[in-house]
Amino acid sequence: MDPETAALIAQLQLEDQEERQREDERRRQLQADEELARKEQQSEAQEWQAHQHEQEQRVRQQREQIIRDESRAASPQ
Repeated sequence: MDPETAALIAQLQLEDQEERQREDERRRQLQADEELARKEQQSEAQEWQAHQHEQEQRVRQQREQIIRDESRAASPQ
């Protein structure tokens, strides 16, 4: 094989290797981005559930207070 052909083959192999490395890095970054998005979504869901629970607690307490108030108002003094 003449030196020019060998150099061309070596250059093509190097470019191929660099392209594979870039693809691997893009794939790793995509996986990291997907993991981050999954964690953020999970966190948002947990926050929403906590908020819903707080609202339910507030409504329950208000209803209990209304019942106590009505009971006190209905009982003879």
